[in-house]
Amino acid sequence: MPVFAPSTVQEMADLIYDAFDIADEYRTPTMILADGMIGQMMEPVLLPPERDLSSLPAKPWATSGSKMERKHNVINSLYLSPNELENTNYERFERYKQIIEKHQRQELMMCDDAEIVVVAFGAASRIARTAVRDARAKGIKAGLLRPITLWPYPTKAIDELCENGARAFLSVELNMGQMVQDVRLAVNGRATVDFYGRTGGVLPTPEEVLEAIETVAAGDPVVQSSEVGAVGSILPHPKHRKSTYERGE
Repeated sequence: MPVFAPSTVQEMADLIYDAFDIADEYRTPTMILADGMIGQMMEPVLLPPERDLSSLPAKPWATSGSKMERKHNVINSLYLSPNELENTNYERFERYKQIIEKHQRQELMMCDDAEIVVVAFGAASRIARTAVRDARAKGIKAGLLRPITLWPYPTKAIDELCENGARAFLSVELNMGQMVQDVRLAVNGRATVDFYGRTGGVLPTPEEVLEAIETVAAGDPVVQSSEVGAVGSILPHPKHRKSTYERGE
């Protein structure tokens, strides 16, 4: 299911239109994953002009009445024939492949020569943006990758960053590590992948994220806390631990 992660109120409105278009074209659910901070913000929003609905994709599958001119359309998810069910699954996965190929979206900031790439979505990306600028002011070659689609995940962008010399990625999140596994899968061992997150409604400050970037840049050893399932180690607040973030090789 395509998932969009806006970082501004304007983008939250814009992505609604894109989500409906993709849902209409591929006949799939879509989701706007706006965090609580974005959902409660007040920012100016400019709505687009009214669209010509005649430009929408044709719907030969719709149950709009055959008028005895075509085979009846039947919409269901029950296929009693194993071969028919298997063919349907193949068709669905071919559709997913098209979405992955055509609809990966991301924003890159200061990534042309970045050695350390901060990956953040939603409100966390706004905080990370300031931290990346502050890191650059200190001579650290940091950049920001902001996924706009969480599925399909922007793996092509990560491939290019690795090819261009990125040696470390830092996933900054407002949770306990929901995205870091996606980053690790996309990096596929070509660089280190680290995580820094806050949860429970607590927002990290740009200074805290900058501290994590500086730790990555220095290559200091990392002390992990207790393991929690698949999301990796959960980190205490920077002021209460020796190291700044959890590292995953």
